[in-house]
Amino acid sequence: MSAGGGSREQDRLLIRGLQGAAVLALLLAVGAVALPGEPGRVAGWLMVGVLIGAPFLRVARLVWTWRRQGDRRFARIGAVLLLALLSGVAAATLQALFSG
Repeated sequence: MSAGGGSREQDRLLIRGLQGAAVLALLLAVGAVALPGEPGRVAGWLMVGVLIGAPFLRVARLVWTWRRQGDRRFARIGAVLLLALLSGVAAATLQALFSG
């Protein structure tokens, strides 16, 4: 059994997905620097979304696996981590929307 409790094939898919997210984040970062004006800003925001979203999905998968396996302690810790991350994203979004 793997560290996350999934099968080897699920782990391979997760690794490919995280590698794809890293490549996508790199391309978006290049776009954020190279593109002028609004397209560059959009690429930057999308890059931040990918950088936040990929680990979020990884932890969500772990929480799901731990809950299914009956490991309530780790599932709760993971859920608290996800809640903290969501709170930070919500606070940053509200600040961006309501600041001049």
